[in-house]
Amino acid sequence: MANYPTTTTTPFTSDIVLTDGGRVGIGTTSMSYPLDILKDGNSVSTISNFKNINTGNAAGVAMNMLAYNAVSTITKYGANHASEASNMKINNVGGDVSFAFSGSDRVRIKNSGRVGIGSTNPSGLLDINGNSSTTSINFLSGNSSNRTSLQLGRSAADTTLGIAAAAGEWNDYSAAGDFVLRAESGKLLFVTNSSNCGVVISGNNVGIGITNPDNALEVAGCVKIESLGVAFNLPIPTSDPGSLVVGDVWIKKTSGTPNTYFLKLRTSDGDKQIQFS
Repeated sequence: MANYPTTTTTPFTSDIVLTDGGRVGIGTTSMSYPLDILKDGNSVSTISNFKNINTGNAAGVAMNMLAYNAVSTITKYGANHASEASNMKINNVGGDVSFAFSGSDRVRIKNSGRVGIGSTNPSGLLDINGNSSTTSINFLSGNSSNRTSLQLGRSAADTTLGIAAAAGEWNDYSAAGDFVLRAESGKLLFVTNSSNCGVVISGNNVGIGITNPDNALEVAGCVKIESLGVAFNLPIPTSDPGSLVVGDVWIKKTSGTPNTYFLKLRTSDGDKQIQFS
């Protein structure tokens, strides 16, 4: 740089400054970096412009950043590009891409494809760590007439969590504002650990402690009802007497006798029953 002029000027102003130390200033004579560009204006100003005027399908423009032997590239592809039309791509070779504020990571994209929000080492495809007393994820459709949903699945949606915006959305029996949890295939299981079956919904049947309920409600284990008054209103079709069954205890209408029922208890000594009408 010793043979370069220290200042290059237009006919009227000093626009570009080159120092013997290898620094370049555009719009400034006090450079803090190898390239220092200063714009003084109380408005939104374009500081620099990178443009490829070629109209070919592969036309684009890229800016490379090199550290030792690693190259990172920011590329803007032209509108006619065959596979990246009008896209902008940040390509960091080998490392992560991090978005930080005041030196602290806010969003990090690992080179494995995992994304961390508030996490520098995400353990899943998306890892969110609020690091505060309140952490929330909002899914809002933006209007009461728009439905909202979250779908989970393997190669396709297996489960849908939806908020209906109108009657019949996500389920034939839903109304506007209803929360619908729908299994697109298989059953719904509500469990507390990996080894119990908890509550299982299979079709229109519900099982408590039952993995494959065959009736509208099946319970494995004891049922405790505490109330000052308990009433069982049994459906009694004339062609097929109905019954309420819990384990070895059941209430049933006797066949062919109107308004007559019996309470039966199965014991080791045989069935015991009380008839009442």
